[in-house]
Amino acid sequence: MKSVMKQIIFSSMLLLIIPSSAWIFGWQWQLTHADSNLLKGLFGVTQTAGYSWGILTCILLSACFLRCLRFRLKVALQFLVLLLILMVIGQTVKIIMKNQIKEPRPFLVCLEKKHHIENKNFYSLNIEPRTVLLKRLLKSETNAPTWLKKYWQAETGFSFPSGHSIFAASWALLAVGLLWPLRYYKTVIFLMLWSSGVMISRLLLGMHWPIDIFVSILISSLLSILSCWVVYRWIDPIPLNKKKVLTLID
Repeated sequence: MKSVMKQIIFSSMLLLIIPSSAWIFGWQWQLTHADSNLLKGLFGVTQTAGYSWGILTCILLSACFLRCLRFRLKVALQFLVLLLILMVIGQTVKIIMKNQIKEPRPFLVCLEKKHHIENKNFYSLNIEPRTVLLKRLLKSETNAPTWLKKYWQAETGFSFPSGHSIFAASWALLAVGLLWPLRYYKTVIFLMLWSSGVMISRLLLGMHWPIDIFVSILISSLLSILSCWVVYRWIDPIPLNKKKVLTLID
């Protein structure tokens, strides 16, 4: 388990390069002309970790994990319950922190500065009036494509931390802890790249600040370590034909 923990921590540090680089180079999101095709691609990536497509992502990744781990039916059900608990805890932590810290999203800050609106006044409104006000503010904006404006209108909540990043990083780091020891290297690398893509998309779409992503990765790291401990302690994910890799996780 110590080896697994080290692997998760190392992988978390790799993911932290994304928000850390934004800090180091002084990158800040701005409402300027951007490559519409690039944004559209990033939007597709971000949707895989959103509420609607996120459910399909959960189903596909759960099936992938079960195929790799080859559990018996009873153990598979226990593992699925653990995955559900992991995702629920991550999103619950996100909701609590958002409502306590109340950090506005980058695109909202830019609009507020441009139109001289206090974010306190904006967030004092209910969701429907917020959407109406945001729609009015975005009418005069020519730097953002129409589809992105519609997306912003539906995302009037707080910024810190990033629920999308917690979701994606939790899956990626869980794969590091459970699938890497079983030598499913390509699967783990794919999930790490996908998770990185989700985080980059949240930054470039104006949805989150670097600190949001940074803290989200830390939250995911803790949740993944705890989940792997539960799996190795109570579920035992090593199937009989994979016993030879036990030495990798001792």
